[in-house]
Amino acid sequence: MGQQESSILLVFFSTIEVKRVFSTLLSFIEYSSTFYVREEYKDRIEYEVLSSMKSNKGFRMKVVFSPE
Repeated sequence: MGQQESSILLVFFSTIEVKRVFSTLLSFIEYSSTFYVREEYKDRIEYEVLSSMKSNKGFRMKVVFSPE
């Protein structure tokens, strides 16, 4: 399973806004089983996502949020 990486720049960068955008993104792309870890840094917030189906097909993705 390869890993994809996406960078998202936000005009209004805050933990609350990042969580809202991430939740919306996840609702479109996640499979039946999803696990993620959030790490917060001074200049960015990163998520590592692992999502799979019962057939063990899935994806791994890193999403990095930062201010514009």
